[in-house]
Amino acid sequence: MLKNCYGLKRFSLTLFRIAFLIFSIWITACGTLRNGHRWAEDATLLPGWKRLGNAAVHAASSPYTWVPVSGAVALQFGHMDKNLSDWAVDHTPVFSSPSQASRASDTIRKTSDIILYISMLTTPSGDEPVPWLVSKAKGCAVDFAALALTEQSVTLLKNSTQRNRPDGSDNLSFPSSHASGTSLNATLACRNVQCMHLPAVIQTAAGIGLTGLSLLGAWGRVEGGVHYPSDVLAGLALGHFAGVFFQDAFLGIETAEFSFEPALYNEGFILTVSWKFKN
Repeated sequence: MLKNCYGLKRFSLTLFRIAFLIFSIWITACGTLRNGHRWAEDATLLPGWKRLGNAAVHAASSPYTWVPVSGAVALQFGHMDKNLSDWAVDHTPVFSSPSQASRASDTIRKTSDIILYISMLTTPSGDEPVPWLVSKAKGCAVDFAALALTEQSVTLLKNSTQRNRPDGSDNLSFPSSHASGTSLNATLACRNVQCMHLPAVIQTAAGIGLTGLSLLGAWGRVEGGVHYPSDVLAGLALGHFAGVFFQDAFLGIETAEFSFEPALYNEGFILTVSWKFKN
């Protein structure tokens, strides 16, 4: 009898969670963006060269792209890359053991997938069924294209570089597909959250949490002994670049206008770099 009651309680709790998720999706997915358009309503396959160029510059100049790239390059001096990898595997300061680190990185990767899918569903796409479905289909197509092409790029780089893994299991170490995938998911999900009608503090917290999740998953690959630090840094940069580029270029929500503004002074000159975003 007690067992049946416990099972009924768990079943009721599961139904409540499902109902709450559906209600949350309905509440947030209705409505529109600040400009009155639906999420991904303006998505396009032909954004034009100017928009592609602006998107590429914006993606490349983001600190989440160039900082990891700079770190990966710096680690090639001396034996820093290998030494840090050996230290991480020997001490495992975060995950306690290489096996736990590998399992944790797998879990984080799958969790980031789920977060991305939920963020796609909860973006504001209007309250009319057919336009809602069309907008969702277009937006999901952009995000899934980013996922597919990033995965293909990682595979191409792995086969081209043929870098041996720290544990010697194969020669597909560079770059980390886990790091690139989790970073891409986090970037796309952050962009989707920014489209929602949420307080700024919640959007900021979501961004910090998703960034932390991708960093944690990347470090798990290092502690697991399957990647060098430069492998995961390159993966993080690649994933972020792809996420920003695809959404800026094809989604039609934000367009980045990139500009240089040099100014001469008596003691030198200042070069101001700026972007203007339009919704």
